[in-house]
Amino acid sequence: MGSGGIADADNTIALGNQSLAVAAGAIAIGQGNKADGANAIALGNGSVTSGANAIALGQGSYAGLENGIAIGGQARAQGTNSVALGAGSVATEDNSVSVGNTTDQRKIVNMAAGDISTSSTDAINGSQLYAISKSVADRLGGGLPSMRKVSLLPRITD
Repeated sequence: MGSGGIADADNTIALGNQSLAVAAGAIAIGQGNKADGANAIALGNGSVTSGANAIALGQGSYAGLENGIAIGGQARAQGTNSVALGAGSVATEDNSVSVGNTTDQRKIVNMAAGDISTSSTDAINGSQLYAISKSVADRLGGGLPSMRKVSLLPRITD
């Protein structure tokens, strides 16, 4: 539906002027969108998906490889299984999550404490990092007196 809109494969939907859904199961909604990957979704004017199962949500967003997800205006998921969250975010590496770009960074807030162990792959939060650094400082004695204690440690040589 829409002038120049093309749904050109099985189970596709193209809604909006010049929107293209050209792979099986693809959905393109908005002006000038292109969903060119199997089961891909492009929503928001000028959004493009070109990988299977990719999702681009927001004006000018782009999800270029398989399973990429771009959410926000001009967000770009350029790696396989990558996620770009927020306007202008860019995820270029495979299996990565980005919340900004090289000039505009964001904080991740309200994150639960992650597991700290030899097998953990969890992220840790600020309170955990603070607790670790405080523990090290307390064990060294903290402040200038701790520097004297460190200077009394034996030197290891080869």
